[in-house]
Amino acid sequence: MTQPHLLITGASGFLGSWLCEAAQPQWQVTGLYSRQPGSDATVNWVQANLCKLEQLAPLITRLKPEAVIHLAALSNTPYCEAHPEETAKLNVDAPIALAQTCAQQQIPLIFTSSDLVFDGENSPNKETAPPYKENAPVNPQTAYGQQKAQAEAGVMAAWPQAIVARMPLMFGMGHSDSPKTAPNNFMTRLLEALKAGEPISLFHDEIRNPLSAKMAAQGLLLAVDLAINQRHQGLLHLGGPEAVSRYDLGVLLAKAQGYDPSHLQACSQDDVSFTMPRPKNVCIDCSLAHSLGFTPPSLAEQLAKH
Repeated sequence: MTQPHLLITGASGFLGSWLCEAAQPQWQVTGLYSRQPGSDATVNWVQANLCKLEQLAPLITRLKPEAVIHLAALSNTPYCEAHPEETAKLNVDAPIALAQTCAQQQIPLIFTSSDLVFDGENSPNKETAPPYKENAPVNPQTAYGQQKAQAEAGVMAAWPQAIVARMPLMFGMGHSDSPKTAPNNFMTRLLEALKAGEPISLFHDEIRNPLSAKMAAQGLLLAVDLAINQRHQGLLHLGGPEAVSRYDLGVLLAKAQGYDPSHLQACSQDDVSFTMPRPKNVCIDCSLAHSLGFTPPSLAEQLAKH
């Protein structure tokens, strides 16, 4: 039996490499990349510049996927802040153009957004305060968050049957088959400091729903199934089961990996001067995803497996 065809953009990146593995053997996977393909030889690697919008429709027509997961983005927040027009081409224009193409060809689409579309303020109004439900009003404080919010609106307007998956802070090491995708993220930097026995300060008042890249990949594949079977459309929060601070996450990671957590020091965002806004609490309510079958294990269990 011929496997259905899944197209993943940004497939050679951190999350993409985990997603390519998780999708097999259920799917035949084509991975789009910008500069360098991944190392998974079972993936059909195709180079594409998603900012050349006029090439998207012919590309999708040629590849003929049964579903598309759009991961590709410029997610470096300071860079987006400094280069909003440049980064908007990939973060806003490309997903909207892709949604238009998928709508024309009736292809299920999953677009990954971010919890940073919310402002992180503890509003007295439960409808506008964390944990945010899917229908909570967005109020992004950064250029990256603004771009994701614009893309969300554009994607849903262009293709109402698409699923916009808002993702949380993700952690994990580089994929075992793709060491070049090892990310310079919170987890890798923290592990380096713990190995060296260096003191490190972490915010106790920056709250999110961390999720391993491995579990995020499972959540996105569930979203594909939901879209194909028309069980859900629109917004979907795919966060971890616990809302924790950066400090709490650091302590859990240290314990899971056998390091001394006493090197970690709790500090407040209020003690630091930032050059750009940094939301405090963008915890998302994931009860809808849970009701649809997304049940990631505890944070401690996820950390122990990395």
